Amino acid sequence: MGVHRAVLPIGEYGPYPERLRQHPAVATATSGVAPHDAGIASATVNTAQQTGSSIGTALLNTIAASATGTYLADHHGADVLRDATVHGYATAATWALGTGHWALGIMLGTAVLAALSITADPRNTTP
Repeated sequence: MGVHRAVLPIGEYGPYPERLRQHPAVATATSGVAPHDAGIASATVNTAQQTGSSIGTALLNTIAASATGTYLADHHGADVLRDATVHGYATAATWALGTGHWALGIMLGTAVLAALSITADPRNTTP
């Protein structure tokens, strides 16, 4: 197994899962919106996605930097910088992928909440 798969296993899937969730999310968020409001509805969804992505990236960067710094403080040797960097990325990837069943619970709870709060009827075409 290559280093990139050990450090960032989600990378081997590429952008395909992103497309699977982004298009239905935008379609659901903008369904039932009046045609003259469709642009602002789409912009609001895109802004929310970009904001969430930037906050998530900042959080994972903070986790990786903290784990790297802690590793550097606790270990010494010739390859400590390389090992610390890999440790930091692996720690951030573990956080991103979830470390237990709590992550699955949060995702399922969010899915149920989203399903219950979606009131748009695709058969109703009048805004």
